[in-house]
Amino acid sequence: MKFIVAALLATFLLICYIWIDPFVAYSIKTLPYNIHYMLIICNMIGNPFAQLILFLSLLCISFIFKKLNKWSFVLFQFTLVIIFSMFICGLGKIIFSRARPNLLLDNKIYGFFWSIFSYNFRSFPSSHAAVAFGIFYVIKKHKTIPSIILWMFASFLAITRIMLCKHYVSDVIVGSIIGMFTAYTVVILTTKYKKDMKLQKLLKALLQLVNLG
Repeated sequence: MKFIVAALLATFLLICYIWIDPFVAYSIKTLPYNIHYMLIICNMIGNPFAQLILFLSLLCISFIFKKLNKWSFVLFQFTLVIIFSMFICGLGKIIFSRARPNLLLDNKIYGFFWSIFSYNFRSFPSSHAAVAFGIFYVIKKHKTIPSIILWMFASFLAITRIMLCKHYVSDVIVGSIIGMFTAYTVVILTTKYKKDMKLQKLLKALLQLVNLG
């Protein structure tokens, strides 16, 4: 069953690369100024680096204030998901060096060029989509916010990357898969080690040191 799903996904991504990706890019190359401005603001909110700084700051705050200690574990998971998603996507961008949609629209450059160190060849995969869907998965597991709201936000953020001609459809699909797989792995490993009494004692000792300081 897993092989069939993988084969279907690979087939769909190939169809995206051959037909859907360039078709969508040409279809949305012109957007009204107001819509374009709104999409840029949304992308700034969903920027992986901005989210990393936000969750790292919240994690530090949760260690300092005792009333927020209960959120430390969730914020720790968020931080790990963002770091590993960005690392995997960043490595993929360097290795595959796919030309961004704006190069197709302006210069008719399309495809993978392998290990080109340039921003315009950083289309695949989408780190915005990876982080958004990774965070969606973690919050879904903790059931703190209704899943439909998170799914809509993550999907909207991924779509805006396509509409701004920063990524192709296949870029955000692969990015979202990377994010959810990374989050799945982080949740399993961190939950496993959280149950380890030695680790719990170590974390409590660290918390006490932080609070005393």
